[in-house]
Amino acid sequence: MRVVRSLEGYNLTPSLSFEDRRAVEQVISAALADLGGVYKGNYYGLPGSESYSGTELGRDEEARLKEEGILLPEPASTIVLSSGIGRHWPDGRGIYYNDTRDVYVWVNNSDHMEISAKAQGDAVKETFGKLMGMVGDVEKTLQRQGSRGFAHDEHFGYLSTCPSNLGTGLRILLEMRLPNLMNRSEFRDILRVLGLRMFVTEPDSTVCCIENTQRAGRTEVELTNAFIESCRKLVTLESCLERGSNVEDEMKTMLANA
Repeated sequence: MRVVRSLEGYNLTPSLSFEDRRAVEQVISAALADLGGVYKGNYYGLPGSESYSGTELGRDEEARLKEEGILLPEPASTIVLSSGIGRHWPDGRGIYYNDTRDVYVWVNNSDHMEISAKAQGDAVKETFGKLMGMVGDVEKTLQRQGSRGFAHDEHFGYLSTCPSNLGTGLRILLEMRLPNLMNRSEFRDILRVLGLRMFVTEPDSTVCCIENTQRAGRTEVELTNAFIESCRKLVTLESCLERGSNVEDEMKTMLANA
């Protein structure tokens, strides 16, 4: 589960100057260093960056974070590079993670901040609570330290580099094993009706990653509750198919009501 945020008073990431990117990192890393409780952790500048005076991420730890899938990725696609997001890489970039390694923050990737929380199992509500608690604590700390907080517009919501993240900036990901549904031709249409989309990380896998498609127009709580309900419907359909039950009428009704 992830939320993107930009700092008020600075250009969005693709338009940041060399100096401003460093200033954004300094402001954010100072706020993160002031966190306590379950969010207490450490900030590390990426290897090769000369912008952060504190601890640089070691090679062993870098490999470990990469294996866990939480290392800040170097931009590689032509579209991302041409946007300016990767300019001056890795200067001004870093990662923060808490002592239990279930909350982490990317600094100056596609946005000024990408705050993520992860958990095993189906603890979506608990993970959401931890994530939004972190977001709230970071903004309060930023404001206490003299920053103006997160960039927000009354019409567009929280501002971000990618238009698809405007609004809440909330992305929810859940790995699900849905072998029967994935073999149905209607699966992607069902996902669309439920406000979801999916991708697979390995060919021929029966496990897929499900994510929400809506970021704007509803609150973070509403989006999370809608995601949970949509995933519940997927589980119900998968269970019926696994038992050999007929779900044709239910699927037709779902698609007809779209």
